[in-house]
Amino acid sequence: MTYDRFNNRMPHWLSDQFFRPAELDHYARISRELLVTPTPQMLEFCDGAQEIVSRYNTDKALWRLFRQKVTERHPDLPAWQQDVCINGHKIRLRTY
Repeated sequence: MTYDRFNNRMPHWLSDQFFRPAELDHYARISRELLVTPTPQMLEFCDGAQEIVSRYNTDKALWRLFRQKVTERHPDLPAWQQDVCINGHKIRLRTY
């Protein structure tokens, strides 16, 4: 049985080759542009990111492992956060 670093049970068929480098890099680029790590809901509005959501947001553990792989590949990204303040409005992000 495979677990990620958050101790989530991973699908048995999953391997490191499952994660496409171009998608990891695209997510990192979006994150740098937004200055936050985007949630699946935020990605729905980003150009070309809908494929990332449809591929990796099928399972909570898979999405967490995807985010973990992005962080491993791009350690300089903004920290994962629950709350973001934009123009004085506090927005609670749902991260899973």
